[in-house]
Amino acid sequence: MMTYQRCTGRIAGALLAVAVGAALAFPAHASLIAYDSFSYAAGTPISGQGTNANWPTTGQKWTQGTNHASMETPGSDFNYHGLAHAGNVLDFVGGYAPVFRQFGATYNTANNIYWFSVVMDVDKNPAGAYAGLSLFNTANTSHPEQFFIGQDNLNTNWSMELSAITRRGVSGVAITPEHAVLLVVELNGKTDTASLFVNPTPIGGSPPATPSATFSIAGYDFSFNEIRIGAGAPQTMDADEFRFGTTFADVTPTDTPAPASWMTFCFALVALAFGRGRFLRNDSRMKVASASTIPVRWQVLSSKPCSVAQIL
Repeated sequence: MMTYQRCTGRIAGALLAVAVGAALAFPAHASLIAYDSFSYAAGTPISGQGTNANWPTTGQKWTQGTNHASMETPGSDFNYHGLAHAGNVLDFVGGYAPVFRQFGATYNTANNIYWFSVVMDVDKNPAGAYAGLSLFNTANTSHPEQFFIGQDNLNTNWSMELSAITRRGVSGVAITPEHAVLLVVELNGKTDTASLFVNPTPIGGSPPATPSATFSIAGYDFSFNEIRIGAGAPQTMDADEFRFGTTFADVTPTDTPAPASWMTFCFALVALAFGRGRFLRNDSRMKVASASTIPVRWQVLSSKPCSVAQIL
């Protein structure tokens, strides 16, 4: 006959196994290195903004280029594609208006994997214009721009570029003015590839199997310590939700709060099962409770296989 202690133990062990399995099924999160939601007051300039709450503590605040770039409330054309977001957006008011922010550390693509994401839109699509986000290396005075994501000056589709050798990866997604896109880039120094994902689906877990564009970075590992966001005249743009991390899941959190995780649920059941087991024991020596001391609905456990439903 199976004792109540053994039955409860088996239930608890099974539930614990389920909880661990569920935890392993969740996507891995490694490290979100830097994040800026641009949650600064509408109408204020971006220059001098920036906290270290989600940024490396040795990093700097935003510095501004030649023209005005300020914060504004996102318009109806701004779509985050399910991405978690907060606050306002960075708005460029015409002309060449780059803004810069240093990480406070230097990162190199050699044998490392880095992910970036940003939401942006452009106000028009003129020939020869560009708008986007670049990775810079301030120590490289001859060619500080290392990598570019966005609208380059030769294409009307969203693209990326290895600036050192002008190698481009152009997606099949056309640039639609006043329609925001989520751009996600992987720089994989282990496989020597750069991959661009335009409005990837789903987000928050593993990356799609097929990127929107890709090219080799073999032999062209590079370092960066700063980002630049800007648009060249006569283009204007908005940008928001910059993230820099080491996994796709890090830089694509969803805007829908997740329900109580399986881990939480299963451990709650484990606790309840142990509690029931303690209740069924009739003394501190943890002997099997006699049938006379157990309510009728619990006595079925002595002759039938135990189950979660019976324990609970």
